Formats: sequence, structure tokens, C-alpha cells
Amino acid sequence: MPVPELRYPADPSGSGESRDGKGWGAVALFFLANMFFGAGLFFHAFLYNFYLQGLGHDEGVMGLAAAAISAGGLAALIPAGLAVDRLGVKGTYMMAALTATAGLAAGALVEGPVPIFAAAAVTGAGAAGFRVAMGPALMRLTGPGIRARAFSWNTAILVASGAGWTAAAGAVSAWFLPLLQNDPVSGHRVALLVGALATLSAAALAPLALRLGSPPGRPATAPGPTPRGVQRLVIPRELFLIIAVVGIFWTAGALPLSFFNIYFSREHGLSIERIGLILSVGQILTAVAVFVSGEGAARRGPRRMLLVWMLMFPPAIWALALAQDLAPAMGFYILQAFALPAVYPLVDQILLERAMPNQHGAVSSWRNLAVEGSGLIGAGVGGYLLQASSFQGLFVLAGVVALGAGVAAILLFGSPGSKAT
Repeated sequence: MPVPELRYPADPSGSGESRDGKGWGAVALFFLANMFFGAGLFFHAFLYNFYLQGLGHDEGVMGLAAAAISAGGLAALIPAGLAVDRLGVKGTYMMAALTATAGLAAGALVEGPVPIFAAAAVTGAGAAGFRVAMGPALMRLTGPGIRARAFSWNTAILVASGAGWTAAAGAVSAWFLPLLQNDPVSGHRVALLVGALATLSAAALAPLALRLGSPPGRPATAPGPTPRGVQRLVIPRELFLIIAVVGIFWTAGALPLSFFNIYFSREHGLSIERIGLILSVGQILTAVAVFVSGEGAARRGPRRMLLVWMLMFPPAIWALALAQDLAPAMGFYILQAFALPAVYPLVDQILLERAMPNQHGAVSSWRNLAVEGSGLIGAGVGGYLLQASSFQGLFVLAGVVALGAGVAAILLFGSPGSKAT
């Protein structure tokens, strides 16, 4: 039986409709803040292993540093959601930006393993707060007329800007080398600090956007009775069902996600440079696909688009399993890569439109916890399956799990052609 339609206003005044008349100004400024927040994270993701290598650390330290980021993020997800509901989106976003900046800057300066892991955990905590606050912030900045586009376009801009920040990170590091006696470690350190400063700027830009986008004289958060203690984390059963079903889909997508670079190397004999080019092209095209998804969600509804993406992934990944030549393999790889990024903003919109405003933070925390958990499970299980079988077996299993989640989503929401969508 499809879940009932439960919608609540983005704020107690129900003023989301009137905000459409303000246009995209505050939303565009918020997009810019998110881009700058992501800059430091992309700089770090691209350069940090090179920095650690220059310090003389081995792959074990690199792996533990990456794990520390995930651990810090997981530990911060629920507190970040509680902060959104108790302190407000603006304060939570600022704290997230300041925390991430502190972790990124410390990571660029420390050299011992323990301080490196501690800085990575702080960075992960800030990044988690950023992810949790993003959806509730968009709910406060948008009305129904522009919401679907705003959610998907925000994700598309983050994906597209990631390619630019990655390229900029390498360029900044190289540009500073002559000024630093051609010391690569110092060049990486300066570039990492530049990225941290970009993230710091988001602490000013996002609150400004939220202030500009809030109706004058009205609170940005919902008044009235607010759950206390553990009750803050209790969300309606319908929302848990949505998170559970889509979490299964995210797990399916995570099974092969970490191994596509190895796939193109082993199965098609490509060089690292060519693999990087394929992944970059896929990232850019994914951004375009998410833009288109936002337009489709605005015209046809977010649930309909969610089902489309969930049902498109299985045949795409199965086709990749059957592809023998490089050209079709590239095409099917790019096609299946669209699904996960396109699904994220659609699920955010569906969940937050069904949640009470004073529980937006809790709902966002659970949604992000499902993403992080599916990533950890998918990567671990995917590596084991790949070791025990083959890429073809891994891809086929991912498609089977995703298809099961898609069928469950149809049962949950109703078929794409029904009124429930």
C-alpha cells in the first residue's frame, strides 16, 4: 500500500509559496557558499595522499586518515541533526564550516600520525554537519515552485565544481613550488591551506543567503512543542521506510563504486591518465544529468523521477557487466554513474517535505547516516565479492539488489503512472 501524502510547510507561516516571488538570488548565493565549502574538501581529497607521501608516510597511514574522516563524520551526523532542530540551520552551517576549516588547516600543518588522524576526524565532523544542514537550508530558502530544481541543481553544481576544484588544487600546488624552493611538501601544504580558506568563506556566505531568503519578521525555525532528548530522533514510520528502501539502493550502488578505476585498468588495460579522463568526463556528464533530473522533478514530481533513476540503474550496470569493448563499457559506466547523485536530492526533497519543520535536522541525519552506512557496507562487501568472483559477478549482484530496491519503492510510492507519484 503506497504511503500517504504527508506534507508540512517549510516554516510555520507556510510562506514557501510567497518566497517564489523573490527569485533565485538567495538560493544562488547559497549555491556559491556550498561550492566554497566543498573547495577545501576537494583540495584535501586530491592532494592529501601526496602530502602524506612527501612526509614519508606509507599507504597504511593514508588509509587510516581516510577512515578517520569517515569515523568523524559518522560520529557527528546525529549531533548535527539535533543542532539543526535546536540551534537552527544558520548556526549549524556556520559551526560546520568552522569545524571543517579547523580540521583542514590542522591537517595541512601536522606531520605525526596521531595528529593527522585527529585532524581528519575533525574534518569529517565538519563535512557531516555541512551535509546535514544543506537540505533543511534549501527547504527554508525555496517554495514549491522552485524547490525541485534547487535541490537537484545544488547537487549538480557540487559535482561539477568538484572537477574544477580538483584541477585547481594541482595548479595551486604547482604555482607555489618556485616560491618554496621547489619543495613539493610545502607546495601541497600551501594549496591545502588555500582550500581551507575557501571553506572558511562559506561560514559568512551561507548565513547571509539564509538571512536574505528569510521572510522579514518571521522566524526561520518552527515554534511550538519540540521533542526532547531521544524523542528528537524519532521520526515517522513512513520516513524510515523511505530511508530504508533507498538505503538498499545506495548499498547496491556502493558495491562497485570504489572499483571502477581498477575495472578499467584490469579489464581494458587503460593507463591511469586515461582512466582519470574517463572518470572526469563521467563526473561532468553526471552534473548535466542531475540538472536535467531537477527539471524533470519540477515538471513531473520528485517521486516519479526517483523511481525512474532507481529502475534505470539495474539494466545499465548489467549492460556494463556484458560489455566486451571499451566504447560500450565507457557508455554504460557513465549511464549507471548518473543514478546515485541524481537520487540524493530527490530523496532529500521527498523526506523533508513530509517531515515537520522542527524535525528537518533529525530526518537529514538519518538520511545521511543511511548514505554513510551503505557506503561502508557496499565498499567492504564489494571488495570481498570482487576478490571471490569477478567484476561481472559484482556488477550483476549490484543490479539485482538495486532492482529489488526499485520494486520496493514502487510498492511504497505507487507505480510511476499512479496518482501517488
